[in-house]
Amino acid sequence: MTRLTSLARVAAFAALIGAVAYVALRQPTASVAEAPAKYLSPMDMVLTPDGATLYVSNHTGDSVGVIAAQNSTYKGAIPVPGAPAGLALSPDAKTLYVAQAEANSVSVIDTATRKVQKTVPVGWYPWGVAVAADGTVVVCNRDSHDVSVVDPAAGKEVRRLAASREPMYAAVAGDKVIVTNGLPNCPASDHTSAASVTLASLDGKTEPKQLRMSPGCNALRQIVVSKDGKWAYFVHLLSRFNVPTTQLDRGWMNTNALTVLDVEKGEVYVTILLDEIMRGYANPYGITLTADGEQLLISHAGSDDATFIDVKRLHEYVSSQSDEDRNNLQNRLSVVHGKDVGDHFNCGGKGPRGIAVSADRRLAYVANYSSDNVTVIDLKRQKPVHTIPLGPEPKMDEVRKGEMLFYDATICFQHWQSCSSCHPDTRADGFNWDLLNDDIGNPKNVKSMILSHKTPPVMSLGVRDTMETAVVSGIRY
Repeated sequence: MTRLTSLARVAAFAALIGAVAYVALRQPTASVAEAPAKYLSPMDMVLTPDGATLYVSNHTGDSVGVIAAQNSTYKGAIPVPGAPAGLALSPDAKTLYVAQAEANSVSVIDTATRKVQKTVPVGWYPWGVAVAADGTVVVCNRDSHDVSVVDPAAGKEVRRLAASREPMYAAVAGDKVIVTNGLPNCPASDHTSAASVTLASLDGKTEPKQLRMSPGCNALRQIVVSKDGKWAYFVHLLSRFNVPTTQLDRGWMNTNALTVLDVEKGEVYVTILLDEIMRGYANPYGITLTADGEQLLISHAGSDDATFIDVKRLHEYVSSQSDEDRNNLQNRLSVVHGKDVGDHFNCGGKGPRGIAVSADRRLAYVANYSSDNVTVIDLKRQKPVHTIPLGPEPKMDEVRKGEMLFYDATICFQHWQSCSSCHPDTRADGFNWDLLNDDIGNPKNVKSMILSHKTPPVMSLGVRDTMETAVVSGIRY
């Protein structure tokens, strides 16, 4: 089973408020050598432990870009078919694993020769990849809602672990696998609806536990584990779907969050908002931990920002709260900046996803999906200092511009949300929302946008005659 569209092929919005909307459908492409993709769409990245080489998955470019990190030089690409997504290195950095979302497989690349050594079949639409200390590979299969465990020596899948709904990314802490799921796995009419975190054993001997998050938590994305294995940190949205959509001010509809999980207890320790009172930091996506474990860096795909968090200060602040106050931090804006826990800064590109940081904590690298490049950020000054192009910069056509705007929260009031906040991959987020175009008091589940431009009228009750009218109204209001 394959998707009609992948993450890159979304409802395309044109540049101006009165322009036409499309849904872009991408046909499978051949390898990069045979038919280079027009756009690369860098998605994930991983930096070698010695800081010498940076690998970047080019999601619509069907390749993995190779960058000499120490002098910020692009060295070329390794062809990898099937819309590469997540990346992970073996503990000795001799092997790179690449999830091929549209090929239902994982490429195994020798980093010395930069050649694909083998391809391992896994589940449907593999996305995130993680590697355990013993070299075991864990792959999140979004469309089969499970996790593949791969024996790298044998080069084959050895077991499947049940996940919740659309497992996105995973991290391994000892013998524990922690998986973030993108969508709620409960009725949209449930007022406590939320996505879950899957807690499983690597050997598969115990039944995986599905830990449902607080109401409204969804779009769980990248996850990292502390050096001592005690804490897991992951980013997500916290949607306020139980209130009518009468405003956006102060995160009324969508807020953007970081959750800290107590790995040993297998429970949520705290969820904090990454937003400020009058400014959202939309669609957090990538997260990385510095080699010394002292700093977290988070990319925000919607607002083109990054968040820096001092891990020690974060834990000191959270531990100073009563249990009641700690549980209420998920409703309190400006925790990061207001409590001197961290800071925000612009990434210098459009649609940042994957993020990595040098071992000396001097530089950060960000993969910018919509601007087809990688930015280098001076962490001391908290500003971009260099841009690494991943090839010739193509002229942005109307469909690509529309795709960029679909993920762009900077066109939204106070940057709280993008179109994708409620329509991940142009599909449904699994919640009921009470929209204003058909009066208040009748919440309805979000509809998929796929092919909706060919099936007018649109919206839940057909209140817009065409998708074009709906897009213009959505941006205007």
